[in-house]
Amino acid sequence: MQITSFDVFDTLLVRSLAVPADLFLVLGERLRTIRLIDLAAPEFAHARREAESRRRRTQSSEVIVEEIYDELGKQLRWSESQREQALRLELDLERASLHGVPGMLERVEAARQTSERILFLTDMYLPPSFIESVLQDCGFFRRGDMLFVSGSWRVSKAAGQLYQAVRRELPGITGWRHFGDNVQADVLVPRRQGIEAVEVPEGRLTRYEQWARGDGDALWRSRLAGAMRLARLASSNLSGRRLPIWGVACDVAGPLLFGYVHWCLREAWQRGVKRLYFVSRDGQILLKLAEIIRGQWDYPIECRYLYGSRQAWHLASVEKFNEGQFDWVLVPTKDLHVAEVFGRIGLRAEDFATELETDGFGRTCWQEPLSEAQRVRLRMTLGRSSVAAAVEQTARDRRQITQRYLAQEGLFDPVPVGIVDIGWHGNLQKSLSRILARASGGPVPLVGFYFGLLTKPTAGTGQNMLAYWDREGIPVRPLRRENLAFFEIFTSADHGSVMGYHEAGDSLSPRLQTPANDRAVAWGLREMQAGLLEFARRWASVIGANEFPLDEYQQITQHNHRSFYEDPTLEEARIWGEFPYSDQQVELHYSGLVPNWPAGDLWRAILNPARRPAYWWQEGTAALHPSLVLSLYIALRRIKQRIRDAFGA
Repeated sequence: MQITSFDVFDTLLVRSLAVPADLFLVLGERLRTIRLIDLAAPEFAHARREAESRRRRTQSSEVIVEEIYDELGKQLRWSESQREQALRLELDLERASLHGVPGMLERVEAARQTSERILFLTDMYLPPSFIESVLQDCGFFRRGDMLFVSGSWRVSKAAGQLYQAVRRELPGITGWRHFGDNVQADVLVPRRQGIEAVEVPEGRLTRYEQWARGDGDALWRSRLAGAMRLARLASSNLSGRRLPIWGVACDVAGPLLFGYVHWCLREAWQRGVKRLYFVSRDGQILLKLAEIIRGQWDYPIECRYLYGSRQAWHLASVEKFNEGQFDWVLVPTKDLHVAEVFGRIGLRAEDFATELETDGFGRTCWQEPLSEAQRVRLRMTLGRSSVAAAVEQTARDRRQITQRYLAQEGLFDPVPVGIVDIGWHGNLQKSLSRILARASGGPVPLVGFYFGLLTKPTAGTGQNMLAYWDREGIPVRPLRRENLAFFEIFTSADHGSVMGYHEAGDSLSPRLQTPANDRAVAWGLREMQAGLLEFARRWASVIGANEFPLDEYQQITQHNHRSFYEDPTLEEARIWGEFPYSDQQVELHYSGLVPNWPAGDLWRAILNPARRPAYWWQEGTAALHPSLVLSLYIALRRIKQRIRDAFGA
């Protein structure tokens, strides 16, 4: 007889909590609410664990839950009815916490096609009837299947005795395949008994989920890790390269951005802001997160999407083109060249060939990367009256249509508003403020809610800039030490960059560089966004806005981001290092953060920063292409950064 067996917990079923014993914290809270105990939840959880341990020490066989509650009832001096009430409540909470693992039902059904019997085996103290009913509810258990529970059989699966009990019960077994998550109990032990064992690791906590859980008694952290796991497991329809995208979205990017958006909504509400504009393109996924949070936690704030960009707003904000604007025009990006600089100010280099050639920029060098000395010399060209006049005329035209678009979107309504933008220098808000002020005849109050700012905010009259990353009192690593590209990747949108605005019937619409962000979509953008939102839905549904400390939550999520960035798996480095990233204001060139280099190019990149791609992911490169030289370079770089941080440099 050919049979197939499946482990139950963390293979077919997972809990909404990180580890089984965390259920006792929930149980303690409930029992205290109904006045069945006067212990704090952690104290009760400890008592429940100790009762089970004492019972196991007093008998050589496996225990059942009724015996555990006999022990616990004596300790807490419960009556028989109180003991039964507490036991029923534990079973109810267990049932509510259990979820079928997506994709495992298909495995069970596939096994039915090749097996004469389907078995379910588990090391567990819960009643077989209870476990069977949960398996039935999730579609796993059918009539004719068999369930072997260690407690009722009084033998252990981890010790191998439960497998032996199956053979005694079914003596005609000729072939046996077993699926389970536990390396010892579900793989090594059955293999020693001649059983074909298949490891199913998906239900185990990942390193990110383990860190989220921690090692204390904070129930919210268990729920956080559980939400991360349940979101990650919802990827059963994905395969190949899409899986590490989904996994990092659920375990790293989703929790990180959720905290930021929750902070935005909370701060906006506390400051009396009635409407938040989520600025494209990072605002696309942030707005979707905000809608999930608002739906669960009832923040009375209107949230809208606002099409905007450096290209659309910086130029439109210019009135007099002079040295004050040159900084944003010449902000260095990878391989910045003359043609790109003129594109930033809405002009074509060809129309100013004479001025450029006079200043030493012949046509042959317009597409070549500018050196520091050339950027300084290009300021002379930008300062020429012919260039300034053209910029100012283009700016006036851009400003008029931009103001009309902003009016259409309600920026001039008599409502306290704020903008949500990923950040770095706050220049986008400054440009927007100048555009609004020009149309209104004076400053327009505006609050900016940023993920992070690299420079100290210098907002103008009526302006305020707030940053989530390094809020006062939060001990975090300086933002300048992070690879900002990953935050921008996490908030990528499915449409192209906003170049300006145009008439579209009776309204104004954004003029996009490309309708769709095809490169990112081909990489797996939609899966990344779906994973982010899956986590958000899971987390917001099991926790209240005031039921977890945002400061500690922020530190947990930042740690997991740092773990992902500094110590990626081979698969993470390969897939995430391929994201088509561009740091240009007008995106013309894209590259991965992990280049596919021969050894010689790696040496040249270490020695010469000009040889490095924009926001080079050195740790990802080291994971994908191991190099002692690169590992030493990374170690020295980190030492240097710590020294700089220690001295505030």
